[in-house]
Amino acid sequence: MYRKCEMLDAAKQVFDVMSEKNMVTWNAMLGVYAQNGYFNHVHSVVIKRSFTNNLFLNNALVDMYAKTRALKEPRKQFEHMKTRDNISWIAIIVGYVQEEEETDAFKMFNRMRLHGIVPNEVALASILSACENAKLLEAGL
Repeated sequence: MYRKCEMLDAAKQVFDVMSEKNMVTWNAMLGVYAQNGYFNHVHSVVIKRSFTNNLFLNNALVDMYAKTRALKEPRKQFEHMKTRDNISWIAIIVGYVQEEEETDAFKMFNRMRLHGIVPNEVALASILSACENAKLLEAGL
């Protein structure tokens, strides 16, 4: 609600008093900061609180940066992650597809498969969208 109303301070107050924070709450808070243009502040909080190895937060950062349409940052964040899961891979692939960087999307999709990650429906839908964007429908077969 606070994100939709662009009420950063109110969102931060609620977030700070929460006893447990999960992927949803961190994503929501990162979204509030991102929506208000505080990308660096969000990332610095993660570093200051020593959450740099937290998979959930790293995934949220990749997703947040990918939505800014500046793919250098999410790729950098992705490459620095010590642990990745399906969500990590999907976030970076979706970012490339949204920016019509199909070649990079295909490369990341292949890397994901080489790492033993089985593509789920979201990954497959994204890569099919990249095929459509690139007019390479046969690559999606």
